[in-house]
Amino acid sequence: MESPYVKINSLFDREVKQSHFMTIPKTISFNVGTPEFNESVQILCDNQIKLRGKDGVPKRATISIPISKTNTFVLGIRYQKKDNTDAEDAVIFEVDKPPNPLYKGKIEKYLLEYKDTHKRQDDY
Repeated sequence: MESPYVKINSLFDREVKQSHFMTIPKTISFNVGTPEFNESVQILCDNQIKLRGKDGVPKRATISIPISKTNTFVLGIRYQKKDNTDAEDAVIFEVDKPPNPLYKGKIEKYLLEYKDTHKRQDDY
């Protein structure tokens, strides 16, 4: 059975190859309803990580590579809340470790370069 890290890495690599990027990006995004979004959510569900229920509608999944930590991916699920503001829940994937969900901006304490990303407002 593949580890959660291997699954998220595979999804990232596959999207990079399919998109024919000239250079490898640090971030890729999938809109809700796409197979890649669904696969991202399935990886979370397979690891007993639930999506936000009552207070937000999922809009986008983003996989990013942090600059401050090697062999790490961050999967962010961006939501539009009932008050029409955006929020993002982040899950860290590291080699040989279980996925680590970080809610309510806790990611910025773990990875400083993600400061304020959980409250960034997006256009969908």
